[in-house]
Amino acid sequence: MPRTLSYWLVPAAAPLTFFQRLIETLAHAKQASAFVPHLTIYSGESPATENPLFIISRAMSGVHEVRLQVGGISYSDQFTKTLFVQFNQSEPLTRITETMRRLSAFPSAYELNPHLSLLYKHMPSDEKQSLARSLQLPMSEVSFDAVWAVESEGSMREAGDVKGWRVVCRESLRVDGDVG
Repeated sequence: MPRTLSYWLVPAAAPLTFFQRLIETLAHAKQASAFVPHLTIYSGESPATENPLFIISRAMSGVHEVRLQVGGISYSDQFTKTLFVQFNQSEPLTRITETMRRLSAFPSAYELNPHLSLLYKHMPSDEKQSLARSLQLPMSEVSFDAVWAVESEGSMREAGDVKGWRVVCRESLRVDGDVG
């Protein structure tokens, strides 16, 4: 039976710490689930026999870090994009997504929209808008240096779905001793 497998870019240490604290603060204030800061680069059905480490290693070959420009903080009616950091499109990131799609046993129609969610919660639009306006990021660019493969049960529509995530593998993009 196919599973839903998502590939996440995870921020490097400093932005990871910043975003994790922000996500936990917002989750506590809004009685929502906290989660690991991430940017989904590809998602789709995957047979249990598919090797996500192979897909990650091929798609990320030669990539030691992904840097993305922050486009702003926004909100939407979509549960998984209640409040989020939007990033500018990136040609290298698009190529990574396309490589993952090509290597997948069941290629999906996943469309890359680079963002990092800050809150998953059904809320009135005016409350989301107010939250988005109140937040300021201390950075204009975010560095990502790890890719995780995460298994989930179908679509994300409520807080309980977050608890069902299972990390299948984690892969650092950094080479030992790589500083930049």
